[in-house]
Amino acid sequence: MAEFISWWWDSNTGYPIKERSGVLRWFLRRNDKLYWADTKEELCRQFDLKTEEERAEPKSVTFIASTLQDNKILLEKDKGYLANLKALSLVERERLLYGNWKIKPAAGLYFPRNKVNIIEELPKDVVQWVRAWDFAATEDRKNDISGYF
Repeated sequence: MAEFISWWWDSNTGYPIKERSGVLRWFLRRNDKLYWADTKEELCRQFDLKTEEERAEPKSVTFIASTLQDNKILLEKDKGYLANLKALSLVERERLLYGNWKIKPAAGLYFPRNKVNIIEELPKDVVQWVRAWDFAATEDRKNDISGYF
């Protein structure tokens, strides 16, 4: 679905483009490929659609950007709905609460850059540098069958 409505949202941020919200577009599918136009007539000319049946093939679609705050009835009926959305993981929260359809699980989301303090220069009082990996202290249990009973 995100690809289908991609004209209505910013490919850099994943958020809807306000000026395009509600703009009607037309599409025609040929061999599983979508062809888009601003008017039905453009597609009819491009594909030489002449008969009444052929001219019915282009379909219109629009996308109207909205937020949860636009759905007053839902917020009234389910007081905990917003709290449920806020409790979701970052990726699902961005999609379902803020409408970011470009976001996906990726490297860098586990340790977000905005949560890391960047230092401008190396400390001068460092005695020793250490690099380590944390494997969550899980022991290798491949020969331990006790967990299977």
